Amino acid sequence: MDQASNRYNEAFKAFAKKYNIQLMEAEENSAISELNQLNNYQQTIFLKYYRIVTLNNQFMEALNGQNVAAAKTLQTQLLQATEQTLKSLRAMPPFKEDSSYRDAAIKFIELINSLSKEGYTKMIQMLEKPDTQRTQEDVNQYNNVITQLQEKLPQLDQSVQTASSELLKKFVPKPDARPAKRL
Repeated sequence: MDQASNRYNEAFKAFAKKYNIQLMEAEENSAISELNQLNNYQQTIFLKYYRIVTLNNQFMEALNGQNVAAAKTLQTQLLQATEQTLKSLRAMPPFKEDSSYRDAAIKFIELINSLSKEGYTKMIQMLEKPDTQRTQEDVNQYNNVITQLQEKLPQLDQSVQTASSELLKKFVPKPDARPAKRL
């Protein structure tokens, strides 16, 4: 990783020199440094959240295509991913005492985790049965999971998006006249 970073930095400097671009480096605790910290925090949470969203979408596509084998595999992956992600996010400190974005992502992932444990299993079990052996209870359980997804998931997703926007509004540093030094 360090080698790749060093190669990137050298290529970046060579490009700047070739095109006569003056590079500036931020001082410690500058607005740029603060912005980098904020971006790293926001992106870390987003990537964890996005991984779960993607796996969940793949699971739903497998169900819609009635691909039971793929759905089972994706359910296992989703359960493992949500467990790992929840553990990781819960261990993450808040950003400058603001945990709203992290907490919104946790709530979203908790729902997917809960569905992965129980609801998705019931959906798969129903699909495994031939149409003639499906009971009304099977259909009701399947529909209950769909209802939860349709009612709760969009609200939780909106909460994550809103919390992300609010985090950025609150902590993106305002421009100031702090000096920068030449690289």
